[in-house]
Parts: sequence; C-alpha cells; structure tokens
Amino acid sequence: MVVTTGFSSPEILITTWMGVPLSPQALARGAREPAAIPLIIGPPGPSGVSSPFVHEQTSPSAEWVVNHFRGCRPLAAILSPAGDMVAADVRHISVDELRVYFNQPQMGQVIVR
Repeated sequence: MVVTTGFSSPEILITTWMGVPLSPQALARGAREPAAIPLIIGPPGPSGVSSPFVHEQTSPSAEWVVNHFRGCRPLAAILSPAGDMVAADVRHISVDELRVYFNQPQMGQVIVR
C-alpha cells in the first residue's frame, strides 16, 4: 500500500487485491481489478451503538462466566430460556469479564450492551 497526499486531504493508493500485488502484467493476464484505486480518508464519523453480545448458558450452573471483551463494565440483562427477565447478582470481574450468580443452577442468556 502506498500513501500519498492529494490536494488538502491524505490519499491511500491500493496496489493489492485480496493480498496479491497488482501490476500492469497482472491486468494483461486477465485480472479485471484496477491496478490502483484512490481512496480519500475523511474525518471519523460519529460513534455508533455496537451490537449486543449474547452469552448462551446451555448447561445449568449457579455461576456463569461471561467473557464479553468490551473493554468496559456494560449493562447485562439476564434472561430465562423462555425469554423472561431473571433477577441475579451480576459482578464485573474486569472490563472484559463479568460473572452472574444464582441461588440455584440456571440456564438462559446474558445480553451485554
């Protein structure tokens, strides 16, 4: 990949397709992709809401370990297999892991937002 500057904004020139370098010879052999596609990089857009992480607990357990790798302490909704909200003790172990504790073994889902 080659980085150049065009006008007032940076420009990236793509010289590979699917990890393979493109050349005039490759195009002559029948490659249909262009040898270089200019891309203009603009300012970042607004941050969006990420999709929820869903942990499925398929075997009954009184302690569920949920590794969500969100880098924060997100909200967690606990659902029964029927989809009903369930009261539980949720503890954030780190910014990437939480644990859910019940009085007796349960199955269901944790939806992390």
